[in-house]
Amino acid sequence: AMIRKIIVQSRERWDWPELTREAQLHGVLPLVARNLAEQGCDLIPADCRQTLTSLYQRNLVRNTLMFRSLTDFLATAETAGVRVVPFKGPTLAMRAYGHLGYRQFSDLDVLVQRREWPRIASELESAGFRHVATERFGQYANFEAPIGGFLIDVQWGLAPKWFPFPVDLPATWTRVARVNVDGHSLWQPSN
Repeated sequence: AMIRKIIVQSRERWDWPELTREAQLHGVLPLVARNLAEQGCDLIPADCRQTLTSLYQRNLVRNTLMFRSLTDFLATAETAGVRVVPFKGPTLAMRAYGHLGYRQFSDLDVLVQRREWPRIASELESAGFRHVATERFGQYANFEAPIGGFLIDVQWGLAPKWFPFPVDLPATWTRVARVNVDGHSLWQPSN
């Protein structure tokens, strides 16, 4: 109700194309689109509504493709006996918003134990992913997906050694648990 009231009171002053650009730039377009649709869709100019809907749908399709690739990769890793913990990206979207389309992300981040890095690299390359880079401080490597062109960032460290406060990675591994994410049982950081 509050969003609708704000739109009613100020809609003549809004630069709707600028709102759309800023929402996309700041990675909140899906949330803006959802809230405007729920609260004031009939008050939004038709061209802006169409743009928001189109961009939201494009984001949802891409996120769905990336989530499927992630779950396929996780199943392969599980079969190989390697525990992989996805974080950010689609798992955060599902856990925070309950919907894959309500968050923008451009890559997939997974955490592996350092000793598992060679096995994961081999599994990804066997699945058609291309190793494109290893971060210069030795914390992660990027693999490009064969379909969609997005990256999977395989990380075995969360912060460089000079980070202002230490990240206790061994302790992190003791705090992972299985969580249901959209019907998939995934390892996730827990409290």
